[in-house]
Amino acid sequence: MNRTTSFAVMVVCLALAIFVGAYGETLAPSVAPAAKLPAAPFVEGRMNGLQVSRRGDYSYTPSAAIKAAATRHDSGLWPFRRSWYEFAPPGASPKAVVVLLHGAGRDGLSMLEMWRATAVRHELLLVAPNGRGGGWSGGDADRAFISGVAREAAAARGLPAEGVFLFGHSAGARLAQEILNQAEPGRWRAAAVHGGFADAAAVKPALTASPFRMYLGSEDHVFSLEAARRSGRAMAANGQPTELLVITGHTHWFYEIGPKIAEDAWRWFSSQ
Repeated sequence: MNRTTSFAVMVVCLALAIFVGAYGETLAPSVAPAAKLPAAPFVEGRMNGLQVSRRGDYSYTPSAAIKAAATRHDSGLWPFRRSWYEFAPPGASPKAVVVLLHGAGRDGLSMLEMWRATAVRHELLLVAPNGRGGGWSGGDADRAFISGVAREAAAARGLPAEGVFLFGHSAGARLAQEILNQAEPGRWRAAAVHGGFADAAAVKPALTASPFRMYLGSEDHVFSLEAARRSGRAMAANGQPTELLVITGHTHWFYEIGPKIAEDAWRWFSSQ
């Protein structure tokens, strides 16, 4: 190994050490619980009354207003540097932290826009990490990054770093479920997802009985209702109380009823 190669290896190793130290995480899998949690309830219900239109145009771009209101942050060192967005109501002292995971091809601004009115109404701090290239790998690096920025944002506002809420849409929903399912006790208070979920076969025995809620359109063409039921039952069987809410007449499209889903999800979060 020549001197240039040795130096490059040392730089990468140092960056990895700093990344892990900064987030307080290891990239090793969590230790399995000593005893399996008892099975929890699985409940399915209907969510009616939402105005769901039939759209010919499904394009969406975050507004200039949310771009101006959000604060962008960068965390970590190259080659692990990642970005995330934050929103807090002007002049307010946030009372809770909600971490938002976007869908494929989006970024954190899309989630902030859907949750902004709820955050203003209830004085919430919103933290919206960005996936790499608009997506999530679902690996330990993503989980460490998300957990790390949640702690960083909470600490900056004097809020507890534990008991944070988690919400995801589509690909972000799948990751949110995986994070909750594999989380250590106290890390996440509850998680809710829209239009997405993890495969039932990927659900593991839980370390914590944190509750989980799923929102899914009755006409979602990406994620099926039967698969959602299997995933939800797997979460409950592994110790996490799970509720599936089927939205009548709704498809996979989040960017029309997103603010109403956010408000409903916060009401549920605040009851946990």
